[in-house]
Amino acid sequence: MREDSSATGPIIVANQLTRHYKVQKNALKTGRFGLGLVRREMEIVKAIDDLNFTIEPATAVGLIGLNGAGKSTLLKLITGVLVPTSGEVLVGGLQPSEHRKEVVRNIGVVFGHRSQLWWDVPLIDSLNVLRLIYSVDEKDYKQRLQSLTDLLEMGDLLPRAPRQLSLGQRVRGEIMASLLHGPNLLILDEPTVGLDIIAKAKIRRLIRSLIEEEGVTVILASHEVSDIEEICERTILLHEGRILYEGTIEALKAQANVERSLVLDVERGTGQGSDDVVVEQVTIPLSGNDTARRLAEVASLGTVSGAQVTGGSLEVILARLFDEATN
Repeated sequence: MREDSSATGPIIVANQLTRHYKVQKNALKTGRFGLGLVRREMEIVKAIDDLNFTIEPATAVGLIGLNGAGKSTLLKLITGVLVPTSGEVLVGGLQPSEHRKEVVRNIGVVFGHRSQLWWDVPLIDSLNVLRLIYSVDEKDYKQRLQSLTDLLEMGDLLPRAPRQLSLGQRVRGEIMASLLHGPNLLILDEPTVGLDIIAKAKIRRLIRSLIEEEGVTVILASHEVSDIEEICERTILLHEGRILYEGTIEALKAQANVERSLVLDVERGTGQGSDDVVVEQVTIPLSGNDTARRLAEVASLGTVSGAQVTGGSLEVILARLFDEATN
């Protein structure tokens, strides 16, 4: 059963966490006879550079960054696959690289491009094997299996092999497999990649229910900004191995100072007949002090049949921040 980690403080703590790689850089050197010779040189790549952050239990944190920003390296450090060059990351108070077995028992991982399920055997058989791998007590396993089956709506799918499932159904199966041993922490790397809009919405709702009903802590790495916005309260923006921003999404939007506008669809009569109407779009900037007056003017023109806010989306804000950081 899952222990209450709230009494022990943050589930993840990173202190000056650093991971550098040595990579070979080939340089062409001209010899005395004009022949090109390859001279081996090494250079240091700072994949993760002096990160400090904490993640509290039963919360969702979005991990965002351009390709090569260090997201995968950070996840590997958290799971103990990689050892820090300096600094430390603690998961449940333990260093993953030194206590990997203990830490892994409290972590579930779902990668959008990789599977932990056997392709040609029924899903339930894969789950039974995973129970043995994680040494889950049979009674606890049955209770957990039933709870997750109900929560993820997997009852009719357990007898099927993953190759017989849709992509969205397979993702639910992967989440189920990752939660069977009752982990406190669920790491999701591009979980909705390739899904249609209905399947994405369903997966997002399921993840939120895991946080709210199961008390699972979620780290979500995704290029789908809408995933981050709908699932996570906080976000960590990585750029070239360093933290560009860490905090709530609402605070990020507030400090970005991006121009936002309210676009209204206004229906008004043409005067040629009772059924003749035209629809005009009226845009009202939301940064000024006369928004209320402008809204009153629009209301006097006709009936407002639609409205949407433009310009302040998280995707627009992130694009600007990363563009500024790159340039």
